[in-house]
Amino acid sequence: MYRIIITVFVLIKAVVGFAQLPPTPVIDSVSIVNGKAVVSWFPNHDSTDGYLIYHLNGASRILIDTVHGITSSSYTDILFDPCIGNQAYCVNAYQGDNVSPDGTLYPIGTLFFRSLSFQQCDKIATLLFNNSEFTYNDIIGYSVFSTEHGKETYLGEATGGIFIHEFDFMQGAPYCYLIRLYRNNGSTSSSCERCFSAQYPPMPSRLGLKLLSVNNNTAELLLTPDQTNPYAQLKILRTEVGTGNTQEMFFTNGWNSELLITDASARTNNYSYIYNVTALDSCGNESNLLTVQAQTMLLTAYSANESTNTLEWNAHTNSQWKVIHYRVRRSIPDRPDTLIILPATTTNYNDIVLQYAHLGLSFTYVIEAECVPDVLNSNPDTVISFSNPVTLVQTPYFTIPNAFTPDGDGLNDIFHPVPAEVFQFSTFTFTIFDRLGKQIYSTHNQNEGWNGDGYPMGIYFYNIVFKLFSGKSYEKRGVITLIR
Repeated sequence: MYRIIITVFVLIKAVVGFAQLPPTPVIDSVSIVNGKAVVSWFPNHDSTDGYLIYHLNGASRILIDTVHGITSSSYTDILFDPCIGNQAYCVNAYQGDNVSPDGTLYPIGTLFFRSLSFQQCDKIATLLFNNSEFTYNDIIGYSVFSTEHGKETYLGEATGGIFIHEFDFMQGAPYCYLIRLYRNNGSTSSSCERCFSAQYPPMPSRLGLKLLSVNNNTAELLLTPDQTNPYAQLKILRTEVGTGNTQEMFFTNGWNSELLITDASARTNNYSYIYNVTALDSCGNESNLLTVQAQTMLLTAYSANESTNTLEWNAHTNSQWKVIHYRVRRSIPDRPDTLIILPATTTNYNDIVLQYAHLGLSFTYVIEAECVPDVLNSNPDTVISFSNPVTLVQTPYFTIPNAFTPDGDGLNDIFHPVPAEVFQFSTFTFTIFDRLGKQIYSTHNQNEGWNGDGYPMGIYFYNIVFKLFSGKSYEKRGVITLIR
């Protein structure tokens, strides 16, 4: 009888003890508040004095704190920084010495938001997070939110531990994000909030095209930089006047001094070109306020008659400089250059070369546009822009050799000027002088010449005086070498 009573008492005590175990609480969420992980759970309704909070590290768990009171429903972990890694939690309830069944059956952890980067050129924010630290079979997905003043705005779902946000981010504005994991059991896990300030590469505040000129059948552009913010890139759009053909050219890397660009593919002896130069930032973004335009000069010329060379050119333009006058530079071999200054509105000129007419001389012309800054440019310099050169040759009245060989072989035995067939002379005198200035030969017949008889090898001088039927008189002097 005694044994039966003891057995019943032990059985009753065991049943009563098992009935007093508190239920295991279910974690509702792990969120981040002020940089700390906050674990929230659904509180028990009975048989509970409080809750035990654990860190889960692999297969082991470490008790980090106790929360008293059956109605308690959250715990802030001050020991762990959720912004530097993942941390899993479980919660057990206790009553007296009794503890609820294993809380690791319902674990949940923080979501580690590893990095946030801004690709300024693509206007993309890239979010990277750890989605494999804890394996849950009931994950619904990862949602990404932007946050502003505590307000969350849903952006989309992330997969593979990455989310890319394409947006027209404003310069200098702050942008913040967080990521939240959702599970089928209704629990959620949030990441830290990460933020960045959208910073774009600086745009130059000034673009200077100091000079556009022609040099040796190429175009040269002299650009001046923004000293405080050098250009990252330049885009040059070249348009060929007359054909409309265009070509884009890009020049990269910033500079702090003047930059001379040579466009070797331009055919400036044949075409005028319009250049539009635009400053770009390092991302290739254009500034609508930083575009300058200029046009090269194309000079054409022809001999209008025996005494006039006619020149025509297009106006030189530069949106930052203005032409104050044009200069016609005329070059004749063995003679000083001649400069003719013309108004800035002039684009043609008739050069009277009567004094050189039909001497077989070449005339090389270049137009020089002298420019000064416009009213918006404080640079006090003046610059000269050049056109392509053009050379004209006036038809000579005579073809005159510089030597002859009176050796009787029938080749170049007689020295005489050969008149051009297009000219007829009313009077003609051809005279030879020795080195002492003594006249040794003279004729009025333009078909006759000097054979050098009786005179030694050496240098002699000739003089030709003639008059056209138009009444114009001319004289030509020169040197002839007699070779034996």
